[in-house]
Amino acid sequence: MLPPPPKTYCAFGTACDSCPEGRERGLDICSWCKNMSFDELYKRAETQPDSEPIKHIINAYKQQLERDSAERIRKGWTFLCACKDPAYRSQAWRRDFNPKDSRLCGTVRHRGQLCTRCLRKAIEQECSWLEEFDGDRVRFPCAFEDARLRRRIDANWKTGPVDKYGQPDPSWEKDPRRDGRCERARFRNQLCQKCYNRMCEIRGFGRYFDSEWGILRKRYAA
Repeated sequence: MLPPPPKTYCAFGTACDSCPEGRERGLDICSWCKNMSFDELYKRAETQPDSEPIKHIINAYKQQLERDSAERIRKGWTFLCACKDPAYRSQAWRRDFNPKDSRLCGTVRHRGQLCTRCLRKAIEQECSWLEEFDGDRVRFPCAFEDARLRRRIDANWKTGPVDKYGQPDPSWEKDPRRDGRCERARFRNQLCQKCYNRMCEIRGFGRYFDSEWGILRKRYAA
């Protein structure tokens, strides 16, 4: 006869949601709880009679993720899933999302990307915040780097307005050597903040983009 599976312990004890009866109390939070948002972990800790020790455990886990993320960035390794990345922990989508799963997140190729498990769970849960994602990545590529905006019509806005001599403003089109890499944009068909700052004061900007948000006019949008 096979031996029983090893017990899973959790600092939340019977308040752990990983199974109906909870877990035996342990010295760390279990992998199910580690997949929850920090907002939810701290709220749950407040309901416990020994909240301070549990908060200490949560703080230690938060610091561990910060060290892991920093090391991965420094050494050029694959990135943490966006659900574990400290840069996204305070965003509304992360505060609301609970994978409800004990498996660990996988690492990802791009920063701000969901691992395969988290994306699948979000789709299964029909999370409305997926509208803010470009597939499995947080936010959207800047209009200048969006592969969908490489049509013939896009040459018009990428060249930009011209002066009376038919010459475009040299600051309009992005120069990677001067301007560096684009950031992610909040909306589809939008300029990143760096490109918006470079272009928004150029005369004729509003012909192609919404002047306030830097989003392409409908005739150019993909």
